[in-house]
Amino acid sequence: MFLFRNFYTNVALLLFCLYSATNAVELRSLVQFEFPAQIGIDKKMNDVKEEREWDTDHVLMGGLEFIFAAEFSPIHYGFGFGFKTSQKQNSLEATPMAIPIWANVAFGSFNKDRMFSPYIVTRYGTLLPLTTNSHWWERPFHYFVEIGAGVIMPWDIGLEVKYDYTSMRKSFSDDHTNFRISSGRLAIQLSLGFELSRDRTYKPNTKIDDNDQ
Repeated sequence: MFLFRNFYTNVALLLFCLYSATNAVELRSLVQFEFPAQIGIDKKMNDVKEEREWDTDHVLMGGLEFIFAAEFSPIHYGFGFGFKTSQKQNSLEATPMAIPIWANVAFGSFNKDRMFSPYIVTRYGTLLPLTTNSHWWERPFHYFVEIGAGVIMPWDIGLEVKYDYTSMRKSFSDDHTNFRISSGRLAIQLSLGFELSRDRTYKPNTKIDDNDQ
């Protein structure tokens, strides 16, 4: 029990330190279209491996991302969650619908006074399958990684092109069998940002009083 208390204490301290180092918080809503792709299905039964491939349809995702930043910093970071449709070949489902949860780090200019602010971003997270099939939960190790490049445009509209690699596992321990379904997809993301808070420490239009020097 002590280990759990220590773990949650460390997480709370980390979140507090991250938040205290920021002066801006933004909520960004997003929709994402992932192009049709060929997925790999690796089956392992009693140490015997078998591989096959499926051509699957497009995948859709929607979500929310909380982004934190410090003034004048080229780095933004945060976390997000969403909803992702299943990977299918016509009516055959390769992976179920899922709730992705992720952390993200972005590097760029992020100047709201500019017409366009380009950036690069990476995300890493896990997926919670939306299914009552216990085999998806038996030994879950579902993850995804994204690398993208984007631009923030006027009215805080974002456009991003990315590569998404997703891997999910379906396990049957009684039969010593498991499936690893992996896919790499190109995707386009549109987003809209809403500034929740901003504390400007540098105010160029503020007159400096001689008594402050």
